[in-house]
Amino acid sequence: LGLLADVNTLQRDGVFVPFFGHLACTTRSVAMLALRTDALIVPACCVWDTNRYRILVGELVEAVRTASYVKKNIIDTTALYTAEIEKFIRAYPGQWIWIHRRWKTRPSGQPSLY
Repeated sequence: LGLLADVNTLQRDGVFVPFFGHLACTTRSVAMLALRTDALIVPACCVWDTNRYRILVGELVEAVRTASYVKKNIIDTTALYTAEIEKFIRAYPGQWIWIHRRWKTRPSGQPSLY
């Protein structure tokens, strides 16, 4: 199962985690699936490299289960895999297809970045 995890999410559907130095509302679906199924999260991306595509796989992310309440575990797990996605983008910034406002949804009381 593949999910796009680098897109803006509505506040009711996501959690805020750091992404390139700003809090970004990020889907909680990936973390919820991992927590419910004990599946590892496999961060991956596809990059163009001299006449061919390469699939890159990041560090496997295990769901965090340290908090006594689920939302904290979802936030911590989401932050871990989002950091892996950020590593890919930093390594290949010209290949990140960024066609939307990633930081559109802001935490309550914070001003728009746009």
